[in-house]
Amino acid sequence: CADGPPRGLWPQRWMDDIGKDKPNIVMILAGLWEVANRTYKGHWTNIENPTYTAYVKHQLEYAVRVAGSGGAHVVLMTAPCYDSGEQPNGDPWPEDSRTRLSIYNRLVRKVAAASPDTSLLNFNAMACPGGHYEEYLNGVPVRQSDGVHFTFYGGDVFESKIWPFVVALGRQQMATDH
Repeated sequence: CADGPPRGLWPQRWMDDIGKDKPNIVMILAGLWEVANRTYKGHWTNIENPTYTAYVKHQLEYAVRVAGSGGAHVVLMTAPCYDSGEQPNGDPWPEDSRTRLSIYNRLVRKVAAASPDTSLLNFNAMACPGGHYEEYLNGVPVRQSDGVHFTFYGGDVFESKIWPFVVALGRQQMATDH
């Protein structure tokens, strides 16, 4: 957020939390706001605009620096696909676009590859097998009816895929600190 008191802006809030909690792993999952239509520098745009794409990349790089500022290893997660329903005219919402998601996830991969002490977790592949939105995985409801958020039960489904990766990174990170 660009307005509000400086201590309320996300970088300061993250740094405060990192300073207080001293994590050895910080995971970043974003994407929906990055693929939605936005006003940027006074113009209505989206991630398909190269100027706005460069801005999003810069913000991802900044997020990684802030997240790792306390020495934590950073895990950047690709964004999952979305299915937020139809606009009043029957068209899908722009933020559900596979093209936009692909552009964003390419940026995530580039930033993860270029950032020290940063790993990539392909959450999109886990949440959207074969690139398709799934409300249920293995018979378990993993997505809420808004087509964006995950259910409590979704945590159980993804836990076995995410935590072994994160725990291994955490152990590596702790071993290199001693």
